[in-house]
Amino acid sequence: MEKIPCSVGVLTLNAKTQLERLLPIIVPVFDDVYIMDGNSTDGTVEYARSMGVRVEKQFDTDEPDQRIKDFRAMRLRLWSKGRHDWRFLVDADEIPTPEVMDLARRIVAENDTNTAHTVQRLTQLPDERVVLNALFYPYRYPNIFAHSSGVTLGERAVHERLVFPSDVKLVDHDEAILDPQPSARVWRKRQMKYLALEAKTIASTSWSHLFRWIIWYNIRSFTGQLLKAIKASVVGLIRGETSLPWSYNEIFLEYRLRSMWVNGKAWAEKRRST
Repeated sequence: MEKIPCSVGVLTLNAKTQLERLLPIIVPVFDDVYIMDGNSTDGTVEYARSMGVRVEKQFDTDEPDQRIKDFRAMRLRLWSKGRHDWRFLVDADEIPTPEVMDLARRIVAENDTNTAHTVQRLTQLPDERVVLNALFYPYRYPNIFAHSSGVTLGERAVHERLVFPSDVKLVDHDEAILDPQPSARVWRKRQMKYLALEAKTIASTSWSHLFRWIIWYNIRSFTGQLLKAIKASVVGLIRGETSLPWSYNEIFLEYRLRSMWVNGKAWAEKRRST
């Protein structure tokens, strides 16, 4: 079967272990697979090249282990390196299922560039159980779109959101990408590192911004996530399905409380300096 004329770019930094799982899945299927690397020191680049994967640099330096500070800018740069119009988005630590790659083949063959397509992301626990009930479900993300359609990213340095032109129709699909997660302890450490990046993006020092976006937004999110976590756990018990363990739910709730504190401090410091 011919490869799909679609570009799949992956941001990497010391991701050899993840690529050893991902590349054997996508390289035989997609025509243009490439990584954009931050000068890894674990053999990431060498392994990618051994799989016939193109390697691009994230930064104009040879200093090792360069970490991304602005994910929006880096992802836009990643997309610009694709050799085909269609893009299939996947992170190094994710697992595209055969069903989602078959979906990509059909979409690219139809070539309706005024559509963008979302698929489900299902969390996979360290013991390989797939979570079917979680506080953040349904979790859909636009994974397949034409670069020429003008899809871009909103002005956020972290937790980027795709922005679609008014003439692009968003189509939801049930096919899924698996999102393997580490232990709750490791996952907590990973999530909390985003707080410092969030604090650097404080856009306003007005009192309304403090109360609306730092205090009220986080309180509302905390309450909503707590109720959704309880509901997901109950549904899982009733259906006999895997729900997100509470050791992970607690991290979401902690993040909201810490976000209010860290961003509140950043707001106060910025207000004093202006």
